[in-house]
Amino acid sequence: MTGAGVARHGCSRRGPASLVPARQAGPVEVWLVQRNLVIKGLAVREDETAASFAARSLNMRGAQREVSAVMASAGYTPSGRWEVTANNSAGTEVMRRFR
Repeated sequence: MTGAGVARHGCSRRGPASLVPARQAGPVEVWLVQRNLVIKGLAVREDETAASFAARSLNMRGAQREVSAVMASAGYTPSGRWEVTANNSAGTEVMRRFR
């Protein structure tokens, strides 16, 4: 999934807390894309359903902490570290799996 995937799904004004109302079975991949000063996110479940959100943080590291805290409070545990999947003039994209 690339940043284009986030744009394709759109982005609501909801924060990451709205993307995980309760613990559900199966892993979740969370993608964060920063272009200019805007950070958008996409949470993708195992069945490939997705929920988009806008991070409230002003920088990528803050958005990563924000999402990790929300996922942990919903009962998910991180599976590995945040992976940088793109970092160029078009923006920065990171991904992390939670189970």
